[in-house]
Amino acid sequence: MTAILILLLTGQILHENFDDPSALEAWERMDGAVTGDGPYSVASIDDGALMLEGVESTKRWLALTRTVPVGDAKWLRISARMRTMSVSPETARYQNCNLFFRFGRRALQRTRVLSGTNDSLEVARRLEVPEGAEEITVGCFLSMPGKAWFDDVMIEAVEPPAWKTAGTEHYRYHWLAGDAVWEQARKYNEQSYVLVSEFFERRDPIKVAYYKYPDRDTKEEYTGNRGNAHIRGGDIHSIWPSDRHEIVHILCREWGDPPVILGEGIAVYLSGKWLGKSLKEAGREVAAGGKWVSIANLLDTGKFRSHSDLVTYPIAGSFVQWLVETRGKDTLRKLYGALRNTASSEDNRGAFKEVLDLSVEQANLKLITTLRVS
Repeated sequence: MTAILILLLTGQILHENFDDPSALEAWERMDGAVTGDGPYSVASIDDGALMLEGVESTKRWLALTRTVPVGDAKWLRISARMRTMSVSPETARYQNCNLFFRFGRRALQRTRVLSGTNDSLEVARRLEVPEGAEEITVGCFLSMPGKAWFDDVMIEAVEPPAWKTAGTEHYRYHWLAGDAVWEQARKYNEQSYVLVSEFFERRDPIKVAYYKYPDRDTKEEYTGNRGNAHIRGGDIHSIWPSDRHEIVHILCREWGDPPVILGEGIAVYLSGKWLGKSLKEAGREVAAGGKWVSIANLLDTGKFRSHSDLVTYPIAGSFVQWLVETRGKDTLRKLYGALRNTASSEDNRGAFKEVLDLSVEQANLKLITTLRVS
C-alpha cells in the first residue's frame, strides 16, 4: 500500500522539450516587465529550445507561462536546461534570466538568475506544495539584453525530503541520507555558540535549526540560495557541518541592522580567520594586490555586494578587528547601532563620523596604515 501511495504522489507532471514549434501554442505570453513604450522581446523556437531575446532598445519583456494541476503531489521539483549568450545586467532595470513559478496567487519564486554567456546547465528548485494549492504556474523569463534558451522544462512530483535529525544543547541538526554532521563538528558549533553569545552578552539561549546539505546544487534546490551558507529567519543552511560565521548573524540582531560591511565584518572577525589566514594578513594581501575598495564605498550595501567576497569580506573583517583593537567593543556596538542598512550613504557617513570622530576616509587610511605596518 505504501509503495502504491508513493507512486501516486511522484511522477512527471509537465515535460516540455520544445522540439515542435507548435509547442509555443500551449504557453501563454505575458508582459513580464515593462520599461516604457517600445518593442517587445522576441520568443521563438531555436534548435529545439525556447529562445528569448532582447536588445538595449527593448521596452516590453515577454515571459512565457504554463499552468498545470498539481494533483495529489506533496512536493515538486521544477527544473530546466538553460544556456545564455551575452546576457547583460549592466543597463537592465529588471534583472531576470530564470524560471519562475507560483502556486495559484501565492508569492512568486524563482531559480537563480543567469547572466553573461553560459553553456547548457540545469537550474532547479524543490518545493513543498502549500496546503490547498491546486495548480502551479511555471514561467520562462528574460528581462535583460541578450539571448536565453530554455529546454526540458519539467515539473515532477517527488518524495518529501527524509531528513535525519539530531540535537545538541543549542542546535537541532537536519541532514539527508548519505550525508552527516559529525560529533566533532557538533562540538565546534557548541563552542562557537558559547563564544559568540558571550561576545554579544546574550542571556537568552535559543535552539537553532541547522540544515546541512551535501553540496551547493542540493542546497540551491531546497533553498534557492547557491551560496555555501546563509541564514533564513533563525535557521542556518550550510554545505558545511560546522559554522561559526552564520550563528553570528543570528545572535547579533539585537545590536541593530547596519550596512553589510559591519554585519559581515563582525561575522568574519568572530570567525577568527579568513580562508585560513589571520585577518590582518588577509587584509594586507588585498591592499598589496591593488584590490582594496575604500570603506566609503563599502558603506553602501549594494556596492559591497557588487565586489567579490574574496575582496570585501577580508576588508570588512580587518576593519572590525581594527575598530575593536583601537576603540573597544563598546564603540563597535555603538557604531553597529548608529549605522542603518536602509539609510542613505550620506546619513551613514554622518553617523560614522559622529561615533568615531573620524571621517570614513580617515578611518580607511588608518586601517590601511595599520595593516601595512603590522
